[in-house]
Amino acid sequence: FFDHMRRLGPLLSLLLLLGAAPPAAGTAQPCPVSEWIDPDTDASACGPKTDAKGRELELVFSDEFEVAGRSFIDGHDPLWTALGGFPSADGQVNAYSDRPEHATTEGGKLKLKVATHPSAMHYFDEGGHKTERRSYTTAMLQGWNKFCFTEGVLEMKVTLPGRTDWPGLWPAARLFGNLGRESLSETTEKMWPWSFDHCPETENEDANQNPRKRQRINACVGARETARYGLNPRQGRGATDINLMDAVPGGRKLSYQDKIDKGLCDPVPDYVVQALSQQLPAVATSVQLGPGIPKWADEVEKRSGDAAHCLPTDWNRTWYPELAPWHPTAGPNTYGPESTMNLDFHRRGDASADDMRTDALSALSALLGDAASYSLDYDTGEEGYLHFASNDRPVFHVDGRVVQRDKAVHRDGRPAGTLKGRKIPEEPSYLLLNVDVSPRWGWPECNSSWGCDCCTDCSNPNCTTCNVMGPMQSNGKPGKTENARAWLAQLCNYLPTAYEIDYVRVYQRKGHKRIGCNPPDFPTEGWISSHAEDFTAPFHAAVSAPVFAGGAGCTRDRECGPAGACDPEWKVCTCTGNWTGPACRARRAGPSLRCRPLE
Repeated sequence: FFDHMRRLGPLLSLLLLLGAAPPAAGTAQPCPVSEWIDPDTDASACGPKTDAKGRELELVFSDEFEVAGRSFIDGHDPLWTALGGFPSADGQVNAYSDRPEHATTEGGKLKLKVATHPSAMHYFDEGGHKTERRSYTTAMLQGWNKFCFTEGVLEMKVTLPGRTDWPGLWPAARLFGNLGRESLSETTEKMWPWSFDHCPETENEDANQNPRKRQRINACVGARETARYGLNPRQGRGATDINLMDAVPGGRKLSYQDKIDKGLCDPVPDYVVQALSQQLPAVATSVQLGPGIPKWADEVEKRSGDAAHCLPTDWNRTWYPELAPWHPTAGPNTYGPESTMNLDFHRRGDASADDMRTDALSALSALLGDAASYSLDYDTGEEGYLHFASNDRPVFHVDGRVVQRDKAVHRDGRPAGTLKGRKIPEEPSYLLLNVDVSPRWGWPECNSSWGCDCCTDCSNPNCTTCNVMGPMQSNGKPGKTENARAWLAQLCNYLPTAYEIDYVRVYQRKGHKRIGCNPPDFPTEGWISSHAEDFTAPFHAAVSAPVFAGGAGCTRDRECGPAGACDPEWKVCTCTGNWTGPACRARRAGPSLRCRPLE
């Protein structure tokens, strides 16, 4: 019945044009018909909707994950690819698996699973044969080079894995520029997170961290060079990075007063301490921008101790005054009612081996429940902005003018040039969904002086047990003995668990659709094909495999998706209609719709 109704969609639209009454304002409307819009999308998602500037929006992409048993191995799905490997950029102790056991759809949700499944990687280095082991296995899903968009509203509804009041897990959702393939470092070196379109004069090169050398595709490069890669001349490019959601689990309170008490940071008024305090669990949202303020500049704080995570002494000189929650120039909508500045994320630091510094504009907000919706509304250009929200409540707002203005830079008290303005990211971007396990993210400090083994393996009792005697009691009796690693034992007992995504939807302004991974104003195809080896995942034969329709082994029709059949002779799935993938569980989109290899 529903298939027939979908086929009648264009006819019903024609009848409306011929005189039928339009739907009343505020009521649900049929969703647009597109290869990128999931037919399972509820009509309520396609009703009247506007962006932060009040402009009317329309749905341009959706994935509702209603079809059970989808596989995201390379070549199995037109929208997403799961990557395997051993991530290391943020101190992860997990491996990624692309198998359906860790990334699949079930019960109307995408599930990225976390388990205590050991993995080992054997490789040959200069020192000989080596083995690296990881005690956790998780999943990363990315839409790289499949579905990309620029500007609009990204919405998703998720349920976080495990217990959010326990530290340990790190679920995230990021929007990444298509010129970089996250987890393949060769593609992001001298690309992440450049959002810079200037060719500075000689006297300003150092102030802008010398983009001729450090920005791989910079605005100083002319047509002779860019023509080799199908790029536009004199256009600065990069692997831009917007973090829609980084969940920070745990139960402790983040207090700036602790840093003051330890002598790491200078004293500040009580109202400042209160403004920066945040109770875990929380969620971090941010935009990473390169280049940042140079490492050598007077504008970078020069202190001993925890310098990168102390407040600037002069906001007008060393950071963005609009981002101080108590500063008179801070916009009234910069932070939401449960949000504050994410001090531990600002001025992120080195982006590469050559000490290029970046700026991270970030907020930390209260977690509004294990299950919540998250959204990013952003626009580019001179009046661009980034507006983050959770459960329709504002979280963080970045006015594009804050980052687009020029900034004077000094060295030893003398003028040293002008840092040119950065851009609200305008690269065609893809969504990245992953869950990691990293001691750098919300884990309690492990003090080896207590005699604790700071290992992370759930199967090793030395990792989950460390009995420490507490301070002497007031009555003179010895302190109480406690297991300082009890939190890890709790986490291990809770696994396996899953990061669940109900849906992903993208809206854009009516009449202003900007989708595609290779748009003429920001092309990527020539660069990717010219650097195919860098963009090819380990143990893969090509950058990406084509999505074939059918071919999975089967014994009965129900193993072949909603409309497939099991060939009685060959015992393999055969797909019909708009279905593709080895087991006919994915809808055709992109190349799988226009090109049907061997079919």
